[in-house]
Amino acid sequence: MASTLPAAGMGSRTGKSMFSIETLEASTSFAFTDAIALVRSGAMCSPILVDQGEDDQFLEVQLHSHLLEAACREAGQPLELRRGPGYDHSYWFIQTFVADHLEHHARGLAD
Repeated sequence: MASTLPAAGMGSRTGKSMFSIETLEASTSFAFTDAIALVRSGAMCSPILVDQGEDDQFLEVQLHSHLLEAACREAGQPLELRRGPGYDHSYWFIQTFVADHLEHHARGLAD
C-alpha cells in the first residue's frame, strides 16, 4: 500500500484552478498532483481521508470536495470525507485532525 498527502488539497493554493469547472479537464502539467484527476484516471489507493471545513472560504471556488466525492464514488475508490461544521481553512481546524491523518498515513505506509 502507498500513502499520499495532497498538501494543496483538491485545488491550487495560488488561486489558479487546475481544472476548468465547465469541462472538468485537468491541465496535463498538474494532473498528477490533483486528487480528482488521479481518481478519474483509474489510480487506486488505500482509503482517502479528507477533512473539510464547511465554512472554508476556498470550498466553492477552489477545493470542490464534492467533485472528489463523486469521482471516488464512480471509481469505487474508498473515501472518508469528514466535514467540519463551523470550521474554515485555518490552523485551528487543521490541529483538530492532524493526529488522525498522521495515523492514517502511518497505517498506509505499514501495509
